[in-house]
Amino acid sequence: MAVQFEQIKKILNRRHLSEFSLEQLFTDIGLYEDVLIDCFPTKTSPTYISEDNLVEELIVSDDVVAFNELWASKEPVLLPCPCCGKVR
Repeated sequence: MAVQFEQIKKILNRRHLSEFSLEQLFTDIGLYEDVLIDCFPTKTSPTYISEDNLVEELIVSDDVVAFNELWASKEPVLLPCPCCGKVR
């Protein structure tokens, strides 16, 4: 039982996905670094119209919103040059 409690504490000490901007996800997090995607606390997101023209209101957490933005984003992410630091 103590081993499981220690594993839970280790998981809860990870940073949440919603704490990072899109740029930071590529620059500040290591390739295999863990982040926490938590489903709580939830909040009501703005109402939107789906593809079927249904008005929907979603209840999601900040981490789920951040994951969806990362997954569905079509915008290019401009990262600074590692040598000179300029964004191009």
